[in-house]
Amino acid sequence: DYDQDGDGYYSFDYGGDDCDDTDPIINISNIEIWYDGIDQDCDGGSDYDQDSDGFDSVNYGGADCNDSDATMFPNAAEVWYDGIDQDCSGGSDFDQDGDGFDNSDYGGDDCDDVNMDINVNAIEIWYDGIDQDCGGGSDFDQDGDGAPGVSVHVDVGIFGEGMIYVVQQSRAELRGTVDNGIVRGKVTTHLLEQLVVGSTKSLFANNPPGLRPEDHKSRFTLSPLPPGTTCATLKPPADWL
Repeated sequence: DYDQDGDGYYSFDYGGDDCDDTDPIINISNIEIWYDGIDQDCDGGSDYDQDSDGFDSVNYGGADCNDSDATMFPNAAEVWYDGIDQDCSGGSDFDQDGDGFDNSDYGGDDCDDVNMDINVNAIEIWYDGIDQDCGGGSDFDQDGDGAPGVSVHVDVGIFGEGMIYVVQQSRAELRGTVDNGIVRGKVTTHLLEQLVVGSTKSLFANNPPGLRPEDHKSRFTLSPLPPGTTCATLKPPADWL
C-alpha cells in the first residue's frame, strides 16, 4: 500500500526511500540522467552538479567549469603550470601572478611569475637590483654599453690597476660666486652612498677603495658654452674618471 508506482520501493513520505512514488523510473536503484532537472536516483542532490562538489555546471547557470571532476570548482586550490584550471578562474594556467604574461619557463616572457609588477610592460627602475621589465640585462647598466655604473680607474700599487663599476646616490651643495659670467665655488657633499656592481679584478670588488670626495679639494666652475656647441663638439669622454 506504500508503493504506488510498483517499483519495489516504498514512498519517502511513509518511511521508504522512493522520492517520487508516482513514477516507476524514479527510485534509488535507477541511473541518474544529469542535467534534465529530474532526480532519477533520489539522491537529493542538484541535478546540475554531476561531480557533487557543491557547484552546478557552468553550462547550466552554475560556476563549475568542469562538472565531471570534483577537484575543479571555484576556490579550489590551483596547481600552477599543469594546464588545468582547478579554481575555474578562466585565466591562463601559466600566469600565476595574473599580470597578463605567461611564465618564461613555459613559453611566455614573464621572468618573475609570482610578482605582477615584473613583466615586459613594466617600467624599469634602475639600480635597485630588480629586472622589472624582464630585459635580461644588468640593472646597473642603464645605457647598455656593457660597463655597469660609473667606470672608475683604480691603481693600488703592488696589487695592480683596473676598473671598478660603481653606482651611487648623493646630495651635494654647490656654493660659489659670479665673476664675468663665470661661476666658481666649492662643493660640499652631504650624502654619498655607493655600491660596487662589478670590476675587472675580484680583489677590487671585494675590497673597493673609498671614493668619498674631499670637500676641501672639491671645486667647480660653470661657464657658458659658445653658440652652436653640441655633445659631439665637446671633449670626448675619457675611458675612466
